Amino acid sequence: CLLTTQTVQTYVLKQSLSRRPPRLMPDPTHINREFLVDTGDWPAIRHALQTAGGGLEGLEVRLELFLNAAFRDKVPALDQAAAQLHQSLFHAHSPHAWLDPRPIDLERGCALRSFSGPQTYGHGVPDYPSSPLPRGTPSRVELVEPWPDAHLAAFTSITDGSNGRVEAAAFRVIDGPREPSRALIESLADVFAPLKDGPRAAPFAAARIEPKQALQRILQVAMLGGAYTAGLGAARGRLHTWQTMSYLVGSSPTALFTAIADAARKSAWISIDSDSKWFDKLIWDGCLVCLPHDSELVTALTWTDSD
Repeated sequence: CLLTTQTVQTYVLKQSLSRRPPRLMPDPTHINREFLVDTGDWPAIRHALQTAGGGLEGLEVRLELFLNAAFRDKVPALDQAAAQLHQSLFHAHSPHAWLDPRPIDLERGCALRSFSGPQTYGHGVPDYPSSPLPRGTPSRVELVEPWPDAHLAAFTSITDGSNGRVEAAAFRVIDGPREPSRALIESLADVFAPLKDGPRAAPFAAARIEPKQALQRILQVAMLGGAYTAGLGAARGRLHTWQTMSYLVGSSPTALFTAIADAARKSAWISIDSDSKWFDKLIWDGCLVCLPHDSELVTALTWTDSD
């Protein structure tokens, strides 16, 4: 369990979109660690945890190892490694102490980097079941505020190291119902730049998805990266994903992790496949709309990357 609420460390995004960077590969040590958790058993992984070194850097190495093992269901239920690791993170004042080291229900089954050999890597895109949106009653929305860059740190790897773009904002329904519908998405397209000339001008796909699917769309980009990056890894990628989720569901980023997860479960989520010119229309596109459970706002998040 969590020991206390920690102030969440955020990172200011840098924009570097005009260059065509080389493909970034994980460093060999990082590859070997992930190869171990991908192919080894728990005793070998636990030994690596115990010999990972000290200091904040050593703690993050241990957390990366543990999370990769936990995401693969290799950590025994009664093992004390998670509690010991969380205590160490807490006493070191690490921002990762804000999260429970064990993945929760919303995170289980996420896409992971897989290996066909010691020096190869890649990842697949999970299949997201969904349900069609009803047409709904026409409504109008107004922009409340664009998101500060610090809330988009989950996408740092594609904006810093690739050709990625990310944009997000909060809106208020000023006329008509606040409900998951195609009419609501069309009204967002009038005021949200990434969707302009998309949903109103051409056919588009929009569907209700489960909170788990919404979270994992972000988590995949954060952990695994995009066209030219290998992502932030499990530890930092997970931390920044939950920071972004806190804003999507209308919570403070310093709220309890369990409260943010509960708000995510209770909120309504929509995934959009838009023909808007803002998107690069490759496999790294994403657009999520959230109707937070305890808020009158509607939040939207879009990202894209290109090779």
